[in-house]
Amino acid sequence: MGEIPPQQKTPGGKTPKIRRVIFLGIYLAGLVLFLEIAGRVTWLCLDKTWGLLVPQEISRFDDMLGWSLVPGARAVSKSTGQPIEYAINSAGFRDREYPLEKPEGTFRILLLGDSHTFGFGVPLEKHFSKLLEGYFRNVEVLNMGVNGYGLDQELLLLRDKGLAYHPDVIVVYVPHYMDNRHVRDKVWGMGKPRFLLEDGRLVPTNRPVTNNSFVYRLLLDGDRFLSKWSKAYLLMRDAVIHFFVQEDRIKAENLPDDLARTIDPHAAPDAAGEKPHETAEPDALQLEVNRLGEAIVSAMSEEAKAHGATFVLVTRRGELAVSSIKNAIPTLYLHDPLQNPGLILAGDPTRHPNEPASGILAWEISKFLNENRMIPETHLPRGGGPK
Repeated sequence: MGEIPPQQKTPGGKTPKIRRVIFLGIYLAGLVLFLEIAGRVTWLCLDKTWGLLVPQEISRFDDMLGWSLVPGARAVSKSTGQPIEYAINSAGFRDREYPLEKPEGTFRILLLGDSHTFGFGVPLEKHFSKLLEGYFRNVEVLNMGVNGYGLDQELLLLRDKGLAYHPDVIVVYVPHYMDNRHVRDKVWGMGKPRFLLEDGRLVPTNRPVTNNSFVYRLLLDGDRFLSKWSKAYLLMRDAVIHFFVQEDRIKAENLPDDLARTIDPHAAPDAAGEKPHETAEPDALQLEVNRLGEAIVSAMSEEAKAHGATFVLVTRRGELAVSSIKNAIPTLYLHDPLQNPGLILAGDPTRHPNEPASGILAWEISKFLNENRMIPETHLPRGGGPK
């Protein structure tokens, strides 16, 4: 009888098992590589992709603000049907690089806001911040808009970073109170700071942010990492979002305890046929949203004045415009000029302004600044600027 080959005499048959593991590893690595190459080729060939308007990988958790933009990050989205680059500068904003110290002879305008100011779906060179610069001479317009921010985060950002740039004018654009963000300490599952109004004073709470679960942070950071490095993952994730994820809605559990709905869906109606708190609560919530929003805008105005800057509110919220005008805050009410449905970003269910709308914003803001003599004559073009 022949002898058993030496390589098969290892105890417990370990050599064949090791070979199978190595083969399986090589097979899986090859499969992943194939899928990634296919994903990259597919992404390059597609004119339009599903998924998020703004790539996740340009954002990060921020213990003091809830979230912020990643300094130096770059990503491209095709969700609007054209490639839009989102490039973040070293200070963490979607704009060019600017020194903290204002160059001599330069007039500086600072923009604060949410995704409308950030510029969803609009190239930076066609964003209203850059168009606004073109109406004047030696004027810098710094875009500090951050997607998803509420008024409370904008005030904190102004304090933390904005004032250090020595702006001459501070413009805050408030197109809506979407998701009632400034009265909540969590939005879309992400924790954020929140102000309480106590004896007329704004008191920050949840700062640093403490209500993010470890698992949630791990999952979202993992998604951002994979989105950045893998086109195959990005395409599969975007397909899932497109087909299976429903529109985000405000949920009671995401509201602060003192504003959360207290309706028991199984509670029996009272004698009038209404469930407890069913009619009173929305009014109380809206009153708090308006009251806190007005207080935050007033605080922004006061802090701008204290640092020698002119404050301007630009808004499409009627009640906010009325209260700000009553408080002698320079206010541009921009509801009517943006009512045209052709000014909405194509394919965007959240109705962000498109490039023509960005042009209207730049024109209306420049005209308001000029008419109210907020731009020195030395920075106006020949003819006196927009009228």
